[in-house]
Amino acid sequence: MGKAGYTLCTPLSFILIEELSNRLRHAEKLMQIESRKNRRCNISAGMIAQNYNRYNLPFLIQLSLTSDG
Repeated sequence: MGKAGYTLCTPLSFILIEELSNRLRHAEKLMQIESRKNRRCNISAGMIAQNYNRYNLPFLIQLSLTSDG
């Protein structure tokens, strides 16, 4: 029910319950957005680590082998 449907006879508890419900829905949406952001950051960090290991580790091993001898 929209706010236009309220009358003076509408119980205060019903208005409070509806307001609480709206706030909970809003909080859930914010949590979903935050969760998506965190997933993106975790994926990016994982990809950076993967690429670092893939491209830099062999180079470092080769460099250490050539500098020893």
